Amino acid sequence: MLSHPNVLPFYGIRIATVDGRPSISLVSLWAQHRDVGTFMINFPNCNRRAIVKETAYGIAYLHRHGIVHGAIRGSNILIDSNGKPMLTDFGLATASTSDQEALTEGLSTSETSTTIRWLAPELTNTRFPVFASDVFSFARTILEIMTGSKPFQELRNVWQIAAMLNQRTLKPKRPEDPRVLARGLTDDVWTLLMDMWEDKPEDRPRMREVEERLEDLM
Repeated sequence: MLSHPNVLPFYGIRIATVDGRPSISLVSLWAQHRDVGTFMINFPNCNRRAIVKETAYGIAYLHRHGIVHGAIRGSNILIDSNGKPMLTDFGLATASTSDQEALTEGLSTSETSTTIRWLAPELTNTRFPVFASDVFSFARTILEIMTGSKPFQELRNVWQIAAMLNQRTLKPKRPEDPRVLARGLTDDVWTLLMDMWEDKPEDRPRMREVEERLEDLM
């Protein structure tokens, strides 16, 4: 059984009857502050370095146990009453219906949260994420935490994002806001992020190395 401070604990399954039909729900710990994006809006001066490092601990723990998260992004990092981040939805995530529709029809999405903004490029050609794709997505998530914005917030058309990702031209620009630097996005951390979102999975560091480098840098 998995047990780690930065992985949301799973307590069991609740079976009930709703409107005469059986309903199955997963039971887990209540996260008072919801996801990290909401937490940062409500507490803009929160310790983002700690959130990044502790999230890395959780991902590294999953990887040590042979588990690929598959959908690392801010909405899948919940914050408890003490401000501690906890990973959720690991091993369960697939492309959302809104993503699939947008990719098929070229829909413009400004408010809809779409997984493709965090997606590793190799996953445009395969359905199954691996450890290296988690590393890639975590790099995008670190940028999200440091800036307080989703990756490529300026791009509203999912089809455009997908095309750039497939062509390996979707590269984040380094934020120039001094507040982002003060939160911990130093030169060395930016270098780590660039290593983590290398196009080829084999060129990315493993989570153990990411964990160690973040520990030194933050």
